[in-house]
Parts: sequence; structure tokens; C-alpha cells
Amino acid sequence: MYPYEPICTEQPNDELGGRNEQFTSKYGQLAYNVQGSGPSLLLIHSISLGASNFCWRKNVKELAKHFTVYALELPGFSNSDKQKRMYTPQLFTEAIIEFIQGFIHERTFVITRDLPAAYCSYIAYIRPDLISKLVLITPSGLGGNDTSPCASSYTTFGIFTQPFVGDGLYNAFSSKESIEQQLKTSFYSDPSFVTPDVIDNFYKSAHQCPNANYAPASFVAGFCNFNVQSFFSSITQPVLILWGKKATFNPVQYLSYFLSLRPYTQYEIFDDCGLILQEENPKKFNRVVTQFLL
Repeated sequence: MYPYEPICTEQPNDELGGRNEQFTSKYGQLAYNVQGSGPSLLLIHSISLGASNFCWRKNVKELAKHFTVYALELPGFSNSDKQKRMYTPQLFTEAIIEFIQGFIHERTFVITRDLPAAYCSYIAYIRPDLISKLVLITPSGLGGNDTSPCASSYTTFGIFTQPFVGDGLYNAFSSKESIEQQLKTSFYSDPSFVTPDVIDNFYKSAHQCPNANYAPASFVAGFCNFNVQSFFSSITQPVLILWGKKATFNPVQYLSYFLSLRPYTQYEIFDDCGLILQEENPKKFNRVVTQFLL
């Protein structure tokens, strides 16, 4: 393997159980996991490097005791199809709507993270017939990842996606060493959570060929950013925001921006957690979201 060729790995290990299936969308085949019975609950991962359904491995079995749980992998990530294109909020929003409308076929609860929390907030606003309640984990869209792309965004995207140089840059950005550093400094509050198995899963999810670099390149360049200020106050469904007090990349101070727009929004702060609080304190997370949704 040369440093300027795409790195392609085998699929990451399945940590969820249940059934792994595919949904045909306008953006290709989308992978999802389903298990449990009861009201529909859709789980949607973040869009950071190596993101996948792996982030729900400590939650899905407990939630499946009360709900029919669908864990969707978004276009461009892990086991879902990856196209040679720029990934935008419109693309992700349309894919989520298509999955709810074309597959779940009923109003659903949604739990999601980071920028997809902004996308699903928008869906709740424009299509209240699709989402009944929202749980947002350290949401972006106010304070973080809320600015529009600029001229340099196109340059960044172009560099990451061009042959040879782009592949080499992506290989370095998504190496096991780089992923380990990102997880320990920006994602988890306790580095002990960053085990070899966790690093390996993120690494393999980031190297599912072909075109594994296009969605991360879009994110890094700023094309996935989305601002919720114009509509967040108008969401009529119940909303619960969960925030890790030790989050650094998307700090808990940003919670005040959301509450200033929608003061009656329910929220819970996880004192000893970072961005991925559903993994760092799954017992509390599973209890809090189940009580809110039922």
C-alpha cells in the first residue's frame, strides 16, 4: 500500500446485534440496524471522522426493550454508500426524511448528535408530521458549526478529494494515531474510554471504500455547517438537550444559546462526560431518554 493510495479496510465489527439491513435512497444504499418492538425510535450518529452506529452500542439493547429502534448510518459514512460529491445539510436532511417517510412510515422519536441534531431540528420544524419528540446530544448549530462556507472551504474540499495528494492527506488525517489523538482530546472526557477496539472501529469506519474521504472532507471544509437560529424557537414538539459538562470541542456554555431561543426546552447536564455522553454514562443516558420519550 502506497501512502498516496486510498486505504480500504474490512467492515468494522458489528457491536449492536439485531438485524443489519439496507435502505435504497436517492443517495444510494443506506445501512441501518433494527431491533426491539414498540414506538419507533430513530438513532442518528454524528458526522465526524469515523462516525457510525458504533456510538450506540451501549444504548440500543436497553432502548429496544421499549421501542423499535432504527440506527441509521448516513450517506457517506461507514457501511452506507459514498458518492463523489459534496455533502451538505440539504443532502443529509433529505436522506433522513426519505428514511422516515419511505421506511419507518410513521411519526418517530429521534435521538441524534452534533450537526445531525441541527438537521433533525430543522426536520421537526418543517415536517412535524415526521418527528414526535427530539433528544439532542451536544447539538451544533449555535456557537459551533453554525457559519457558512467561505472561499477557502472550496480549496480545502478540493485538496482533500483530489487524487494522489488528497488521498495522502486523508490517510494521514484518518490514521490510527490521528484518530486516537482526536478521540482523547475532543470526544471523550476520560482517555481510558479510547481503547484499541474503539480506535479500530473508528479507523475501519473511516476507510470503507470507495470515496470514503468525501463526507469528512465536506465536514472539515465547513460545507456541513448549519445554523438553527431562525427556526429553533418555533419547534413545537418536546425537545430534550443533553450536554456533557466536560465537552471541549462543543462546550456546555453553548447550551445557553439554545435556551435563550426556546426557554422551555428540557435539558440535562452530564457532569463527568464529554461529547459522547451516551457511551461515558450509558446507564443515566438510557434512563433519562426513556423517561422523556415514554
